[in-house]
Amino acid sequence: MEQENKVQFPGYRELFKEIKNQLSERSGITLKRSLLIGWPALIIVGIISYINVYGKKIDYSSFILIFTVFVPLALIYTVLLNNIFATEKLIWINSSHFNKNISNDDSWKIARKLFWPSLMMRLQLFFRYYFLPLFIYLFLCFLLFYKAGNEILGGMSFLYFFGFFLIIGPVILWFYFTYINIKLRYIWFIFIDNYGKEPFFYHDLFKEMYELNEINKAEAFRKSLAVDIGADFLQNLIGMSYGLSLKAALGQFGKRGQVFGDVASAYSSDVVAQKASLSKLAANYVLYCYSKEQLYKKPLVENEKIYSI
Repeated sequence: MEQENKVQFPGYRELFKEIKNQLSERSGITLKRSLLIGWPALIIVGIISYINVYGKKIDYSSFILIFTVFVPLALIYTVLLNNIFATEKLIWINSSHFNKNISNDDSWKIARKLFWPSLMMRLQLFFRYYFLPLFIYLFLCFLLFYKAGNEILGGMSFLYFFGFFLIIGPVILWFYFTYINIKLRYIWFIFIDNYGKEPFFYHDLFKEMYELNEINKAEAFRKSLAVDIGADFLQNLIGMSYGLSLKAALGQFGKRGQVFGDVASAYSSDVVAQKASLSKLAANYVLYCYSKEQLYKKPLVENEKIYSI
């Protein structure tokens, strides 16, 4: 029986096929969503680039207006819409699996209605898995900085230790967060499959996640990790290539071209990042479908309440 399950377990071909299908089907709307979400950040990039390229000095009142009013509002706007778009990607993948023909407007409306429940889910995830390591690291950084004049950590010995901690600490956090992201690979699909059903408790979602993680545990983890690292690598490679190409091409049109090149580079980087995120979700959904069918010994059932909220 174990050998039979291993044969049935999705291979990289199935994962890449689903990634290809989602990227090709959602390519155009991803461009539009990235622009909808990122336009305030692109304005800021354009202003900074304009100042640098033209050597303009910005007056104090304009500086205060930009960095105390517009930047915070832009940050809030971007975070909120990114949360909605993250949920919409889940709707795309789920609806595609069940052959539901919903428009992009409908998927966006559903994601908007799920904003508060998904935000509560994100808070649950943050405080369960991310808050404590971040708090410990930031607290230690503050403590070391505060102890700068201490005899034990004073002088160059403190600088060496502090520099070492600033380098090693983020690396350790990166490994930890990567591990946690892989561990949580099914949680959002479980959320979509269960939201609206009675009774609905967040702790039940985590319980099911732990059970699903045990299905072909090592192989599922390896495949998800490979997709995660591969998507991040390609995101950085393609994003950098696009950015440099756009800057070089538009930079030939003088100073205005340089400004537009910086803005276009920032936009292309965000588009590539959104496509990398969609790729990870698509691949993990294939693993999720297999694991859930193995756990419950029956095909997935569509959560119709998601599409009627």
